[in-house]
Amino acid sequence: MQSLRAPSMSLIGGRTVFYASLALPGLIILRKLLKSKKHHPPSPFSLPFIGHLLSIPTDTENIAFLKLGKQLNSDIIYLRLFGYDFVVLNSAQAATELLDKRSALYSDRMCTPMMREPSLLDWGNHSVMLGYGDAWRNTRRMMNDWLNARAVTRYHNQEEHQTRLLLRQLISFCDDPQPFEKVKHEFI
Repeated sequence: MQSLRAPSMSLIGGRTVFYASLALPGLIILRKLLKSKKHHPPSPFSLPFIGHLLSIPTDTENIAFLKLGKQLNSDIIYLRLFGYDFVVLNSAQAATELLDKRSALYSDRMCTPMMREPSLLDWGNHSVMLGYGDAWRNTRRMMNDWLNARAVTRYHNQEEHQTRLLLRQLISFCDDPQPFEKVKHEFI
């Protein structure tokens, strides 16, 4: 009958202390990870996966975003939709501050999945789709010799020839259900 006895308080207390000592470092690490996230401007309530989709206005965006900015008490609003970050600027002062004075930090090109997908366009590694950084600077430096105002005049005849060729091919494909499939990689 002794095996059916309730566990003693010292055993429960010992287990509790043991589990708490295991959980405490995990909670501390989790808190640090959550604190180290980038600091974003104020944003409305967000849901997992869809982000701020329910906060996006369906009509008169400018008025709706202005109201949202007043609710959040900020000229700058942060929204995240399906993994993409968006910033809404509600005042000329905020726009000047971020896009003019701090343009090196916040100006970049967004390369959509369609541009990167090899079966569609496959433009992800082209210089015009590169994000700002060392690769973009090096590419721009190299291309400047070929694309400055004086150098471009050398290409006028070739541009005219290629334009006429493209137009002829497009006209010949008018009956084709997918007219651009045959020429989409030729002129890129």
